[in-house]
Amino acid sequence: MKGTFIMVIIGSMAFISLRQKYVGQTVAKLPFEPIWPFSKVLNRGLGADAGPNDCSIYFLIGITSVAIKNTITALFGYLPSKQAQHAISPITSWKKAMTQYMEMIENKEK
Repeated sequence: MKGTFIMVIIGSMAFISLRQKYVGQTVAKLPFEPIWPFSKVLNRGLGADAGPNDCSIYFLIGITSVAIKNTITALFGYLPSKQAQHAISPITSWKKAMTQYMEMIENKEK
């Protein structure tokens, strides 16, 4: 809970300061044309003269916050325990399912 609160505070401060500095400006140009749901968010706040590949600060902040959330949380020491990380890992779940399947096949063959 404490880690989530810290992330909200840091994210809000970053969003407010960057939004004030870069509102209405193109901060990046994508080398491709994004699909529909992303194109609406991509050009948010840029105005009518923005091209389909122009990226606003809103989109950039959203993408980076998703990308670095775990890193910032780890820096402050608020990651879940190793057991919890191990339990929710999709790779671990896949390995466990495959091991159970292989054991089941081996037992049928005997």
